Amino acid sequence: MIKLFIVGMPGAGKSYLGKILAEFLNCIHMDTDEMVEKRTGQSIPTIFKKHGESHFRKLEEEALWECVSIKKDMICSTGGGIVEKDENRAVLQKFPTIYIKKTVDELLKNLRSDQDNRPLLKGNSADKLEQLFLRRQSLFETFPSIKIPKEILEFKDITCLLYEIAEKTTFGHQMQEKRIEGIHPVEIKPLMAKKQLQDSEYVITSETVHAIYTSFFKEDNYLVLPDGELSKSRDNLYKVWQFLINKAVSREEVITGFGGGTITDITGFASSTFKRGTVFDFVPTTLLAQIDAALGGKNAINVEGIKNVCGTFAFPKCVYIDPLIVFSTEKSEIENGLIEGLKVALLVHEDVDILDSQLKLAKIILEKPNLHAMNRFIQQAVQDKMKIVNSDPFEKSGRKFLNLGHSYGHVYESTFNIPHGKAVALGMLKMLREKTDPIIKDYCVFFERIVKKQLDTLNTHWNDDMQKRLLNDKKNTKDHIVFIDLETPGKPFKVVVKKSDMQ
Repeated sequence: MIKLFIVGMPGAGKSYLGKILAEFLNCIHMDTDEMVEKRTGQSIPTIFKKHGESHFRKLEEEALWECVSIKKDMICSTGGGIVEKDENRAVLQKFPTIYIKKTVDELLKNLRSDQDNRPLLKGNSADKLEQLFLRRQSLFETFPSIKIPKEILEFKDITCLLYEIAEKTTFGHQMQEKRIEGIHPVEIKPLMAKKQLQDSEYVITSETVHAIYTSFFKEDNYLVLPDGELSKSRDNLYKVWQFLINKAVSREEVITGFGGGTITDITGFASSTFKRGTVFDFVPTTLLAQIDAALGGKNAINVEGIKNVCGTFAFPKCVYIDPLIVFSTEKSEIENGLIEGLKVALLVHEDVDILDSQLKLAKIILEKPNLHAMNRFIQQAVQDKMKIVNSDPFEKSGRKFLNLGHSYGHVYESTFNIPHGKAVALGMLKMLREKTDPIIKDYCVFFERIVKKQLDTLNTHWNDDMQKRLLNDKKNTKDHIVFIDLETPGKPFKVVVKKSDMQ
């Protein structure tokens, strides 16, 4: 059960942070001040005026105990003075509790428009606030402190705050999700990426991931590569090998790819070829990497502009999936992953309820993101992908159906520099948008919504360069181009076209 308490001075932002965390974590939010006002039918200034501060403190303590007894996932924002009573602090010490730390000047700025509702600050608010701060400061500091980075928090900020809270309290243990039994080598464990990285001796990562999660790395145990597809080059492959040689990495030591799909790709390729195969694992940071690139043992680099044309089949020791870390990426990265998860659902399931559920979760994640919806979407997507992979690990038969949308998608991706997920969505639309099946039509509407800005690509004149890329796609045979199509959900089939007919 999730239970987190927030303490701090008036104006620190306890209620704001509590509400936004509760919404993100799919919890209820309790506010002891609001509880007192609702129970008494009176505002806090009125309670102070009619009954005095001591009466209010008694009501406040009752509200705290009510929050403690609630048997639901909950984030509780407490009143500023709740820490002044020894018994209250003793209760809060039994639960994950964080102190929002702000300077007096920051507090004054936040309180300028709300002084009438702060009975302890009436009159000379600056002097009174400073006296109140000095009186309570040592009490607040008995709890681990955090700083809210800005007035309006984005999901990237929330992600980093939750990692910080998890590190400083027992809150991270509360959020651990049960491992998906039987889905080897995948573990879904929110808030565990830092521990995994600290256990690893050698880490390959990207510039952006390293900048966001600097504290996750041990000194001198990592190599930083460029962001995006630029990392999957021959030059960067050599850099990884050189890094491993310089570190004298043995075949038994673990190399961790910490980043998106391009990082897991090049890490897996470098590790599987270094000394004819070293041990590696992944901590994927994007949704697309978590449900696709890091799964299934396919590792590759790009050569001469052809995507994934050189690579290996080699499986990681383990893939550690943390749904929370996905929210530290841009919205476009999340969109790419949603496309991939829905694509695999269309391939695997005839069950309308499962297909409808995944589509609804995808819409929730886009419109009003929360960790619960993301976790459910990822778990289903991982199960779907691994069901295909486990039945055909080396892509000899059924796994080839995962290439739905890829033949055209890879051309769009490399020609127009469109992100992989959106390029695949365009490829699927080219194959599926005229289908009459109601589920396929619903999915296509969602894909069109995500690739709205790139839809004109489907009407682009097909030139010689695009034709060359299509003919060199790695899924083709010597004489034929192989496309994947859908009869209905769960019933994919191959379309084989002679290359000569495509000239």
